[in-house]
Amino acid sequence: MNPTISSDPSGTFRLEGTLGIYSAELLLSTLTDCLASSHMIVLDLEGVDNCDTAGLQLLLSARASAVEHRKTVQFRAVPEAIATCCRRLGLPVLA
Repeated sequence: MNPTISSDPSGTFRLEGTLGIYSAELLLSTLTDCLASSHMIVLDLEGVDNCDTAGLQLLLSARASAVEHRKTVQFRAVPEAIATCCRRLGLPVLA
């Protein structure tokens, strides 16, 4: 499933679909726009059904970029697909 990002009135951005090498470039500009819109964003990841290292790199890059600009990214409802990818790479699960 191609990934989508939607937002709700509270400013939470919901990611759905597959976060992978074929979708990372598509999501990069959208995530950049999300970061530009607020000092703190919440990414609800509950709808992510699959994630590879490129997808995880995209999420970690978004958080690093936010820190560089004195902003905050919070991850919510991290699904098992992302948690498994983190563990396989020896990384802590996103929080």
